[in-house]
Amino acid sequence: MSKTARFSFVMVLGLWTAWTCVGLSQGAKIGFVDSLAVLQGTDEGKAGIGEVEKFVQAKQKELQALQKQVEDLKAKLSEQARVLSVEAAGQMQQQISENETKLRRNSEDSQAEVGKKRDALLGKMSSKIQVIIKDYAQKNGYSVIFLREQNQPYVAPSLDVTQEIVRIYNAQNPVAAAAASSPTAQ
Repeated sequence: MSKTARFSFVMVLGLWTAWTCVGLSQGAKIGFVDSLAVLQGTDEGKAGIGEVEKFVQAKQKELQALQKQVEDLKAKLSEQARVLSVEAAGQMQQQISENETKLRRNSEDSQAEVGKKRDALLGKMSSKIQVIIKDYAQKNGYSVIFLREQNQPYVAPSLDVTQEIVRIYNAQNPVAAAAASSPTAQ
């Protein structure tokens, strides 16, 4: 069974269970929150995403510089191949190989660091978002609020409470407070 089919089955089963347990006939209220839209829509999320993007850009520059070194060495070897001694050509080939390995490792390390930074941002915001959703649901009579996934083809706009969650999050977590707490989190 494909991931999409499995996820769809789980979602349908979850909705059916929620409707059965809560009882839609009793006026149960259901909502959906797009967690990615909350992350991208909150001031703290935007600031965090901006910091991750700055890090990515810096790493890309480093990797491009390494890539240029490798390309320059290859070009030099190609140009001088006829006049270089076997030993000198071997040393250049060794240097190219070492730089390619360094480039590959730096690329992998950079991807891992970016993943850690994104995970840290999500982790930092996740617990706050969960508390806000829980409070919002209780105050507004929701029986259940689901996290909306990208592969859900449609959710009625009347069921989507994402913008309310973003508004509440921004009110409770101003960017100035997020910026002040950022140095201690690193």
